[in-house]
Amino acid sequence: MIRKRKKIKKRKRKEGKMDKIKIVFMGTPHIANEILKSILKNKILDVVGVVTQPDKPVGRKKRLTPPLVKITALENNIPVFQPERVRKNKELRNELISLEPDFMLVVAYGQILPPSVLRIPKYIPVNIHTSILPKYRGASPIQSALLNRDKFAGITIMEMNKKMDEGDIFIIKKVKIAQEDDYLSLEKKLIEQGCKALETFFVDYIDNNIVRTPQNHEMATYCKKITKDDGELDFTKPVDYLIGKIRAYSVWPKTYFKYDNITYTVIDAFGVEEEHNYITSIIKINKKSMKIYCGNGYLDIKIIQPQSKKPMPVSAFFNGAGQKLNEVVISGI
Repeated sequence: MIRKRKKIKKRKRKEGKMDKIKIVFMGTPHIANEILKSILKNKILDVVGVVTQPDKPVGRKKRLTPPLVKITALENNIPVFQPERVRKNKELRNELISLEPDFMLVVAYGQILPPSVLRIPKYIPVNIHTSILPKYRGASPIQSALLNRDKFAGITIMEMNKKMDEGDIFIIKKVKIAQEDDYLSLEKKLIEQGCKALETFFVDYIDNNIVRTPQNHEMATYCKKITKDDGELDFTKPVDYLIGKIRAYSVWPKTYFKYDNITYTVIDAFGVEEEHNYITSIIKINKKSMKIYCGNGYLDIKIIQPQSKKPMPVSAFFNGAGQKLNEVVISGI
């Protein structure tokens, strides 16, 4: 979508203070909620409306649970909109138009926005994406960075257009991925960088102090939406890849293997590269450790969760649910 650059004037100042900048916020998961809480502390910003996904059934009892973003918005007396679909939703569009927002800020909302919604703000719709664009466009950038054992991850603040993650870039902030980082720890680093980047972004944009950079689309890579099946461990893969997978999927869908019709979730492990003569997927067990051999080494499992049980250290597992497996070698997962 080609947008004509609007003439931007500095906001009127009254008694030395800048008028508040009106924001419509769109987001759903934890990262969106943390960024929403951060901008609510910014005295120059006024969040006039929040759009989030509908309440969802959660847990075994399927209890209807609101997104965290909704809870935060209601606690701050902010109008909340939860449409099943945004596209062709005239009622939502009219509600958002009536709020007269200066900007729309989108953080992991979960739906693609049509041009009719993207045109609503006075200035531009802004998106925070948790990757160093154009790398990892799509639904799972944090997981992809961990899965691929990248040295750096990052957040990008960009203008939204009708195509997925293809808008002009305003700000990129990089963070180093530590060896021990998993999804939650890396997400926390990215949230901190995103909040810092937004502290002055909207004022700087209005005052023409922001430079935009078009993306190099030829360098784009894409990451897919993750499914439950993606969590299954393939022990023909290299050990470093498997560790990356355990770290990447530590929140959801988690990583697991199946043996004797029982699913075992691997909560924590470290990897060792070494030559061995075992067939991949053999599990070597004694009373204190569980080693699963893979393509070029083995996983030393530290915390495991047997099906229908709570997570537990391997030592506790062998004192209980895994007692029958003591001092054996298992093959054929």
